Amino acid sequence: MNTSDLQPNDCGLVLAAHGARDQRTVDAAYEQASMISERLPHVPIETGFLEFTRPTIAEAIAHMATRGVSEMVLVPLFLAAGAHVGRDLPAIVREGRARYGDAALRLTPHVGAHTALLAGPTDAIDGLTDTTRSITEAPKPTGTVAWDKSRDDSASPNAFGIVLLAHGSRRGSAIDETRRLAEQLAIRVGAARHACGFLAMGEPRADAVLRDAAAWPVDRVIVHGHLLFPGRMIDTVDQLVEAMRTKNPDRAWHRTGPLGPSEGIARAASELFTDLSGKPTA
Repeated sequence: MNTSDLQPNDCGLVLAAHGARDQRTVDAAYEQASMISERLPHVPIETGFLEFTRPTIAEAIAHMATRGVSEMVLVPLFLAAGAHVGRDLPAIVREGRARYGDAALRLTPHVGAHTALLAGPTDAIDGLTDTTRSITEAPKPTGTVAWDKSRDDSASPNAFGIVLLAHGSRRGSAIDETRRLAEQLAIRVGAARHACGFLAMGEPRADAVLRDAAAWPVDRVIVHGHLLFPGRMIDTVDQLVEAMRTKNPDRAWHRTGPLGPSEGIARAASELFTDLSGKPTA
């Protein structure tokens, strides 16, 4: 958008991404930004990165200010409320307010907290399983639903299980958030068993969870790489799944994920922005 198109009180969106050494991840973040821009065609958007990549989030905020934008909403492209969401981003917002004014910068919840992010993996898993087709024709649960533990005892050989693998966090609250999401995903798709493992931080570790899943009384295990974008972490998930195929050929092993770039993330980010800014989406 040209600076001359902006009015003094226009509100801009700053996407706060993690950043990566892998260019695939960076490219995907920019592609995601373009998809969000399609939903918010009259909103100036900048993308900044917390680590490894420039521009930094502070630089993105500064560039937005030079475009004549007096108010900004920071939307975190993060899946769980770990240290980055709970500590680093609020610190960046405080610094931005000190520089540009208290009303200049507001922070939304992270995109992983938005219900739209469950739609992508649900559809992908439904596409891999014949047994879920009758279930998916019914309305999906929209709120939090408790896991029926009787499923653990009633799994049959034609059932399937879900293993959600995430980056992980040192914060217990972020680990718990991811575990709850794994449970809700399993309920939505009608899985007989489910588990959650972590690739970088947190317990249980991904490889241990997959070994346990190999003993489930199911004929298919679907491993969902709960990561935002393609990159090294998804490569690691692929390697783990391939190793399980080799060691346990008596069942089918599938991988879904990453989540984006996707319309689900675009919807989540644009609605989080709209909730604070009041600007309608396209």
